[in-house]
Formats: sequence, C-alpha cells, structure tokens
Amino acid sequence: MNYMIDHKNKMIHNGRFAGDYCGLSQIEDADKEHVNNQKEVDMLVNTKGYEKCSYCCGSFIPGFIQHSIESKTE
Repeated sequence: MNYMIDHKNKMIHNGRFAGDYCGLSQIEDADKEHVNNQKEVDMLVNTKGYEKCSYCCGSFIPGFIQHSIESKTE
C-alpha cells in the first residue's frame, strides 16, 4: 500500500484514495514523504503522534462511496 506522509501536520494519507478533500494541494513538497511500508506507518501512529486521515484512511471515502451507490442502482 502506498502512503503519503505529511510531516508538518503529522498526517498520513492513503495514496489510493487521497484527493482534494484531504487538502493535499496545501502540503509543501518538502513536508511530503511517500512510503510503502505498513510498519513505518504503524510506528509513526503508535510512537510519534501521527494520525491517519479520516477521509482517505478512514471510513469516509466520498468517491468510493458514491461509485458503490451508483453501481448498486444500475
């Protein structure tokens, strides 16, 4: 899994679902890091106070939810 780490705001974004609603355009390149290592993400959350984005890592995924609803009604 691909994650984008925002070190300035201590926020972790899921690269697969992240988008405008996560505020990615406001994150400076110098504050970003891309990782594929789940252990590193877990370490940041458990020991460094980072949080997972509620939009792209949580249960609220607007594009995914909308697509699922449309697929079920067709």
